[in-house]
Amino acid sequence: MTDILEKLKRECARTSITHVAQRIGVPRCTLSLVVSGKYGLSTQRPNGANPKRILAKFELIYSRIDCPHLKQSLTREICQVYAEKKRPNNPIRLQHWRACQNCPNKPTGDRI
Repeated sequence: MTDILEKLKRECARTSITHVAQRIGVPRCTLSLVVSGKYGLSTQRPNGANPKRILAKFELIYSRIDCPHLKQSLTREICQVYAEKKRPNNPIRLQHWRACQNCPNKPTGDRI
């Protein structure tokens, strides 16, 4: 869980705690306590809040990519499958392939 916590801290530093809290659907003050280390990872709070659950929500949401071509959220694995496909002959699939080659979310190698 500490690896996820480090990713959470980096994302909060890159954007803001408020932005991340809104995106994963948790109160900003709770997320602030988790990020600052004042909300122990092994404790279950009386109000039902669980830091491990918060980290799991962060991992679930931030391990997905918003595909600008498909206009939907994909897992990184599915995104990578699309990005690594050979150039297709079908015109519709070719549009997607071209969009993938120049996508900022492309998980592999250089863009064409």
